[in-house]
Amino acid sequence: MVQLTWHVATAGSQEIDAPRDCAVALPGREMWTFGGRQEGGVCSDEIHIWNFDSAKWRKVPIDREVNRIPAPRFGVSCAFVPSEGKEGGVVLFGGRDGRDNFGDLWIFDLHDKKWSDPVCIGSPPAPRHGHTILSVADDKILVMGGCCVSPFAETGTPDNIDDLDDQLALATKRVAECYELEKAESIAAGIVIESEADFINWKQIARLSAQASAAIAKREKDTNDAENDLNILLQERAAAIHWAKMNAEHGRAYVKGVHDHKYMDVVLLDITTKVWMEPTAPPCTGKLPLARMNHTWGVAVPRRRG
Repeated sequence: MVQLTWHVATAGSQEIDAPRDCAVALPGREMWTFGGRQEGGVCSDEIHIWNFDSAKWRKVPIDREVNRIPAPRFGVSCAFVPSEGKEGGVVLFGGRDGRDNFGDLWIFDLHDKKWSDPVCIGSPPAPRHGHTILSVADDKILVMGGCCVSPFAETGTPDNIDDLDDQLALATKRVAECYELEKAESIAAGIVIESEADFINWKQIARLSAQASAAIAKREKDTNDAENDLNILLQERAAAIHWAKMNAEHGRAYVKGVHDHKYMDVVLLDITTKVWMEPTAPPCTGKLPLARMNHTWGVAVPRRRG
């Protein structure tokens, strides 16, 4: 009889800088890991491989200047596909970076140590995180479930809050600069008129005063325009936050604390033809599972008879 026990695998003093977000078993008693969220909420795009025999991690070097790679993310899922490349590949789909959900598909060639983002046709799954990917054949994967709602929608924060804050920072800086230029223009005008007053007649003094007044008036107009732009942005930001909070409260009230963007759809991808499609299978009977995220699933092995 085979005895099954749990134990914690240790790597001595060797550590990786952050928890990995998704993992998949590879041939040769190895585990491939990608992504994750580090301390401070910073997302990772690194690949680490754990070898069960040596009990050691190794980081897979990727030349970012030469190769396109997936954006840093967490909440992603992946699966090993034997048909890709000489030694198989890892298919990665979706995830989030704390601001957006991803709907892109990437394949990592285990032999060439390179990423590729193939062009696929058909009806792909909606961008999501917290889903699962299952390899059902040498050249096919299934994507199931997950959460498709914008991460900001759950907290009542507008999804463009970062852009609005960047615009506000620039507008505030512009107002401050306009005040300084207006002040400098007034000081310079006074100095010029005072220094020339003893050497020119009253007509020339009047002309200099008129020129100075026009220059100061232009600076004042620039300041007023900058202030108006800042006020408009402040109103836009306040309105965006107001509507985002209303939508979030409506969503929470509607589903009693659980947002209604978790999915239980299943989409199949043929890795060879790069075609997304709905899987063809006999109709399911009985009570179907509820929509969910951050779950797992697997292939049921048929029982042997005899």
